[in-house]
Amino acid sequence: MRTRNNILIIVLFALVIRTLFLMFGAEIYFGTPRFNIQGDTMSWVDSILNLIYRGSYSANLASPNGWFYRPPGYSFFIGTVYLLCGKNLMLSLSIIPWIQVVLDSLSTWLIILITLKITNKNAVAYLAGFIYTLYPFTLIWTAVVYAESLSIFLLFSALWLLLKGGRNLIYSGIILGLAALTRLQTIFIIPFIALALVYQYKSLKQTLLFITPFLLIFSIWPVRNYFNHNRIMFSQDLHIGKNWSEDYLSFMDYIFSVQTDHKPQFDQIVYSMPVIWPNESYHTKEDSVLLSKAVTLCRTCGTGFSYFMTYRVPGKAIVENNNCDAEIASIFQKLKEHQKKYNPFNYYLKVPAYNLYKSLFKNNLYGNKSSTVMIITSLLFVIRSILIFIGLIGLFLLWKKNKNYIVITMGGFFVAWYVYLCFIYRNIEIRYLLPVDVLLIIPASWFIYQMQQKLLKSN
Repeated sequence: MRTRNNILIIVLFALVIRTLFLMFGAEIYFGTPRFNIQGDTMSWVDSILNLIYRGSYSANLASPNGWFYRPPGYSFFIGTVYLLCGKNLMLSLSIIPWIQVVLDSLSTWLIILITLKITNKNAVAYLAGFIYTLYPFTLIWTAVVYAESLSIFLLFSALWLLLKGGRNLIYSGIILGLAALTRLQTIFIIPFIALALVYQYKSLKQTLLFITPFLLIFSIWPVRNYFNHNRIMFSQDLHIGKNWSEDYLSFMDYIFSVQTDHKPQFDQIVYSMPVIWPNESYHTKEDSVLLSKAVTLCRTCGTGFSYFMTYRVPGKAIVENNNCDAEIASIFQKLKEHQKKYNPFNYYLKVPAYNLYKSLFKNNLYGNKSSTVMIITSLLFVIRSILIFIGLIGLFLLWKKNKNYIVITMGGFFVAWYVYLCFIYRNIEIRYLLPVDVLLIIPASWFIYQMQQKLLKSN
């Protein structure tokens, strides 16, 4: 009874913290009263609204790739709330953050239960719940119509059912299928769960109980893509026009072959400033000419850049017809090939290594934030880095203690997703790392507990 009461207190504390942030803190942090709607929000909204009113699940009906831009998990969540709100879009977008506040508070409850199951220590479980309650990088996204809160809630729910075993493995597979349709990076945990189940039970039966329902749920997306649109697509396609046109995407693809960030070059192009490329951009006589030409074309006839310029520079016109996107893409592709051929160390090792460093030690924000917000956020990033490293140490200690298969899962998920994001995808945003980072709170709590016990003994 006492354990239940303690858990309830922590969960209620999480609910209060998230409610206060939504009511008072979010507007300060994001710098706008419409903080619930951010850059990616409307692509999920447009996808489900096009399905409801036009019978086609697409982020952009004018683009053939619009069908593949967003897997359906979060869009269907938005659509359900939208229909329950009597098809009032603004009301539904205002209510969704409140639902996410509740879901993320329940995630606090789930991480306590998961930690208790793994460690069998109430103190460690309470500590994990308390850390998650105050973890800012999940808290802030509860206020925004983004998929982070829902995907983490689904991930925790699935892991809790996984630990319970038996028929719960079936439900775990179903929920993780939904989680992968909500945030695709969740899929990176699946092979490690499958391997860990084989290790734990010394049999394929439990693995099949889990993996079969997962495949049935997740396959809804690729099967729909193949039969409805004659395309094999398991993930997503960003090439949907407007901002996400070939000119902008090819620029991003190139710049991430040279350095870890798309700024300041992106801002310099958009605001017609002199563009300063890094020294690594120049490896042949042709590079300088190609870069100069690419900048001119981006500013004058690039569709994606014209959208960004219109948002930021008054009086700029959107370019769609008579664009030169294909030429821009060809130039940036050639420049990227030059990087691979003439600068392989930078392309294959140095940039990914800096991406990894950025992922682990990021300490600043984009956008116009107040100095107070920037200072506080920098401190919170330091705390995040510390939690990651003590979490990794804690994983090792947990494995030595009880060799629980969920430890294999968390460790494998961390390595696979960080390597993919840093070495292959290369576009680093901290929210992409949240599913991995929050799982490390569990072993981090174990490490802190162990250190506390050693200090008590020494005293």
